Amino acid sequence: MSFFKNLKSEIDKIVSDRGKDNEEVFDPRSFHHPLASVVEWTPLKGGGANFKTCELKFDEMQSKLEVKPTNGMILFCAVFWLIGACTIVGSIASIIFYEFNFTAVFLFFFGAIFLSVGLGMRYFALIPKVFDKRIGYYFVGEQERPKEGCLLDEIVAIQIIDEQMKNSKGYKSYFSFEINLVLKNAKRINVIDHGEIAVVRKQAADIQNFLGQHITVWDSTVARH
Repeated sequence: MSFFKNLKSEIDKIVSDRGKDNEEVFDPRSFHHPLASVVEWTPLKGGGANFKTCELKFDEMQSKLEVKPTNGMILFCAVFWLIGACTIVGSIASIIFYEFNFTAVFLFFFGAIFLSVGLGMRYFALIPKVFDKRIGYYFVGEQERPKEGCLLDEIVAIQIIDEQMKNSKGYKSYFSFEINLVLKNAKRINVIDHGEIAVVRKQAADIQNFLGQHITVWDSTVARH
């Protein structure tokens, strides 16, 4: 049995590393912009989901563009906090109606972790990310006290990069893709991060159209995806 398990492990590793030696080498000079060779091309936001986590919403006047979580993302968060809440309630009920036991205590803390993770993901998913032409600003968080932001005039390009995610065994699992704003000072601001490259490219194009065609899209993933 162990023979087949080891064989499967080796096959998974070979499949995971297939084409590693033939990966396309990305050259930022292909964008013909001096800043492209200065800006970083490593993931700005670690991690990422393998499904579409957000969508773009325009206001009626086409003067504001907001990044909103998808229903799937909200549901994904809800699964975590619901499991956590139900586990906490069940553990408390067990102690009240039966007797104190370490299993109930373990389940309480187990549920608390799930509840915290679910509520935490929901909190961060709901943080506003807004492009507002009326004030000429992109901000993350509340407009009066943004966590991060920049003037729209400071944006030079829209960067698309990928990140290879790995499973618990260290094998390559899936790709997550980032949309980052590149500013005149080479600073980057993350806008979107999820696993559907076709959607990411469409979202980058929508942001470009909103900001103006003078903003270019630097897609480093074309040769690989």
